[in-house]
Amino acid sequence: MIMNCLAPRLDDPTTKTTGNGVKIETYAHDKVQIQDVSEVKINFAGPFNVPSAPMKFLGREIELTTIKKQMESPGTVLALVGPSGSGKTYCARKFAQTWTHQQNTPFAWWLSFESENELKFEYFSLLSALKVPLDIEDVASLTTRDLAKLAVENISTSSQEWLLIFDNGSSAPTLSTSVCVEEFMSVFVTPEDLIKTGGRILFTSKTRSDLGGKLKPWAQTLDIDILPDPIALSVLLTKSNFTVDSALHEIDSDEKKSAEAIVKNVGNHPMTLAMIRSFVNDNAVTLKSYEKQAFLWNALGFTLKATNKAIANAFDKGLGDILEIAAFVSSESIPVELFGTDVAKLDHLCQLGLLNSTGPGLLSMHCIHADAICKAYSPGKAIAALMRALSSFDADDMETWDSGRTMILHVEALLSKIPSDKKYKFAALNLALASGNIWRVVFQNYPDAKVRYASYIELNRELYKSSNAELADALYGQGKVHELQEEYCEAQVKYEEALQIKKALYGEENISADITGLMYSLGILYKRRGRYDEALTYCVTALKCKREIYGEGALNIDLADTIYNAGFLYHKSGDFEMAIAMFEEALGMYTQTYGAGAVNGDIAITHYSLATLYQHHGDYDTALDYYRKALKMKMEIYGNDSKLDVAKTLRSVGNCYHVLDECVLAEDYLVKALDMYRECYGNVGDGNADVADTLSNLGSVMRSQEKYKSSEEKYLEALSKYQVLSGGQKDKDVAMTIYNLGTLSYHQKDSATAKLKYEEALNIYVVIDGENAMNAEIGTILTSLGNVYYDEGDYERAKDVYEKALKIFREVYGSEGANDVWANAFHSLGNVYKHIGDNESAQIMYEEALVMYRQILGEDAISIDIARTLNNLAVVCISLGNFSAAIARCKEALKMFRSVHGADVMHEDYIRPLTNLGVLHESTEDFYSAEDNYREAEAIYRASCGASAASIDLAKILCNSGNVLRQRGNYELSRQKLYEAMEMFDSIHGKDADHPDMAKNINSLGKLATVTGQFAEAKAFYKQALNMQISIYGSDAMNLEMAETMSNLGSLFKRTGESDTAREMYEGALDMYRHVYGENAKNSYIMKTLSELYGLNNATPGCCAAFVFL
Repeated sequence: MIMNCLAPRLDDPTTKTTGNGVKIETYAHDKVQIQDVSEVKINFAGPFNVPSAPMKFLGREIELTTIKKQMESPGTVLALVGPSGSGKTYCARKFAQTWTHQQNTPFAWWLSFESENELKFEYFSLLSALKVPLDIEDVASLTTRDLAKLAVENISTSSQEWLLIFDNGSSAPTLSTSVCVEEFMSVFVTPEDLIKTGGRILFTSKTRSDLGGKLKPWAQTLDIDILPDPIALSVLLTKSNFTVDSALHEIDSDEKKSAEAIVKNVGNHPMTLAMIRSFVNDNAVTLKSYEKQAFLWNALGFTLKATNKAIANAFDKGLGDILEIAAFVSSESIPVELFGTDVAKLDHLCQLGLLNSTGPGLLSMHCIHADAICKAYSPGKAIAALMRALSSFDADDMETWDSGRTMILHVEALLSKIPSDKKYKFAALNLALASGNIWRVVFQNYPDAKVRYASYIELNRELYKSSNAELADALYGQGKVHELQEEYCEAQVKYEEALQIKKALYGEENISADITGLMYSLGILYKRRGRYDEALTYCVTALKCKREIYGEGALNIDLADTIYNAGFLYHKSGDFEMAIAMFEEALGMYTQTYGAGAVNGDIAITHYSLATLYQHHGDYDTALDYYRKALKMKMEIYGNDSKLDVAKTLRSVGNCYHVLDECVLAEDYLVKALDMYRECYGNVGDGNADVADTLSNLGSVMRSQEKYKSSEEKYLEALSKYQVLSGGQKDKDVAMTIYNLGTLSYHQKDSATAKLKYEEALNIYVVIDGENAMNAEIGTILTSLGNVYYDEGDYERAKDVYEKALKIFREVYGSEGANDVWANAFHSLGNVYKHIGDNESAQIMYEEALVMYRQILGEDAISIDIARTLNNLAVVCISLGNFSAAIARCKEALKMFRSVHGADVMHEDYIRPLTNLGVLHESTEDFYSAEDNYREAEAIYRASCGASAASIDLAKILCNSGNVLRQRGNYELSRQKLYEAMEMFDSIHGKDADHPDMAKNINSLGKLATVTGQFAEAKAFYKQALNMQISIYGSDAMNLEMAETMSNLGSLFKRTGESDTAREMYEGALDMYRHVYGENAKNSYIMKTLSELYGLNNATPGCCAAFVFL
């Protein structure tokens, strides 16, 4: 097998360059020339790795001519069929060398393999030469069919003609060369497709029976069988290993007879004949003497005997050490360094035909020779050689991984050839552990690593019968493989067993690096599983031990990593202060270690984690600062390349800007993130969560900017991707996107669609988590659904879902938890209680919301949410008669709004606290202040919404302003405000509509007419207001609005001397006040009404007594 990853570096001392620029391989002192320079004067513009043909095989000129003829045209697939040792590989190499010599830009690639892993390496080498961006670690996760398809796709794009040679193959029928060629050819539909690419395929096969399936109509065959007698005699009688001697007539007749006898016994087997010729030449003996020694050999065993004789000869001459190594490792591409530095021995073995050169720094041994040696000799030398080669390998040190990468296939070959004798099992232990570590860390080939660790653990327990440090190391390695394959339960079992072994060996209190490392691994494992409390315990313990190991003030990346992970776990456990402390300590250590101003991934990710932490706790400005630092560093690391890590940070910056209401910047960063994600994922992005998440974020940003159409497009695109990802199953990402679409409808005042979307999202969660699930997302959806019910005036259903949401939030976040959605739910429930007249409960909810907002944002925080809650608390205090508290809350709210928006800005958020202050000042008869409040509120409204804008809020302000102006005696301006309010109510509700706001305004017109002496007009206004209220609430209704109108009518009838009617009105009003406030309540409205009744001329003593005793 020829692998680029096994070749020496260009500056390797074993690689030399001739004057004409062609590289040749020498072992030392230029004694052994591995390549025939005259045959390789080639322009190496195309991918090329064909090994030189060994010169020991002779007599195949006819076959080579035939191969050349059959392979002339592109589209040819040719199988060289023959038994082992017949010269198939020699012919393939010789043809490949000749073909590449004839091409201007040869593209020829040799794939030689005996196992699936070797074939994968061969494909990897080819793909690397084709500049396909594939890491060696990726190869383990792909099948040979995947790699073949990838190779075809990239070869087909070349304008060059190309040649692929498949040689050797496994003895397993599923991995024979013919099966692998068929796998490669499966990409082509017809032979014409292969012709179009300019491709040729040559492969070797031991039997024609392999050539079935798709290969049958495609492949031509050429038999490479035993030699004809004349050629076989020529091979045996030649005096040189490199040319056939034409002067055979000079050979002694006895030699010819002996040659004929040997040929007859060998059966004209080319490799055996060449081996006998090499033996005779090497020992300077005659064929006659060789025949005498072999006289007792029977014909069937002659080849084996001749092979063993050649091997024994090499052992007798001190070459056995090298042969024992070569036979037990992988027979292809054996690195020269495995054999030591005795170049003369290697030269001698190449002359004997027991070793062959396959490329710079690489040798091979034929499987016939290897099998014979393995049967007769021990693997001890090979084990020692591989252990020497791997002595520098350290799984924790990447700089040593080259030795593992070079030797792994030889380790695997040796492990498969080691006998089951107990004396070799101890040696096999170390190799199995090394193999597991190499597959795991160098190649990330976890299935093979898992197999090797398992075999090591089983063998270790068999041999040692008790626990030992090496067993713990293997358990750790196996646990790491399980962890990397996300088999966390299995990993935990292995880690814990390894930890117990180490503690038993070294003591419970020992703080060795091994024990500390295992504790840390368990901590990281629990972190991966989301079991953060257990993870924190292990990590903190490991951190304490590492501080003792490294010493006070140590600067160490391992220590910094542990501190960083402790910070992450403190964050997950809710300890914000410790998390910040850990992250900042890690950042300081990384900065000192790498240097101030260093651009480094560890520093970048710590900046990112600090940003995430501050964002989670509501400090968005600090978060944004850290995000920017992380982004700047990551962009310096990656340059202009599109990287997922950069895209993730761009997205986080965009989301942070969104929270800060910097929507233009948010959109800009999110668009960049989306573009980068799409560039990274390509077509796969159609079903990618990162792309879908970013689209969803963009939808929210555009919704905030009231770009509703664009927002909907982004949400729908995200939804389609989530649906692809979920495979049509119920999915939470799908549910939340439907929820977002509902929120979009809600913002567009489409409550009906919003409600449908919220209910659809809620139903998905219920299906997934269950009817009684305690899930924060369900709480969020319920809160939004409550908002819809509230807007519809369905206060009971709103109250029900808000209370369910609060119950969920308490369960999810705990009694000490705080969350803005949770705080919003408190606020919303307060609104419901206010509207149903339960002011005490409303006050409790608002105060809960206020406490939680301040817990999240800080006691002195300036926030819109806090300001709005303060304003609503003021409204409740007004209803409860606590005017001083209400005034304080209103002023606090107004001050906070102005801090947020600016004192000189006329912002609509100022309108409600100004209006409420006006109501409060009016209630305390501070009419001058009330007038100022209403005037400012009106001015802000007109400035914000337009001078001619009509709205309910503005109409109410005008109505209130009219009442205050009446109280101050400014009747003309009062009338103007009240009639403007009336026109506005009419335009909004309809001229003939019945509405509480219109009834209140008509009532105010009645009061104005009363104080200006226009009693008939006043009576008409009051009756109109009362009739409207009866129409709205019903004739049997009992409420404050109707009570006020009846009280006003009572006062008017009293003024006009209609005492009976006045008494009737007052008594009706009194019944309503007592119904609302309670039969025995001491209320200003009740007391005033009783006083009016007492003042009537026909008032009775009972009335007076009732007033006195209240």
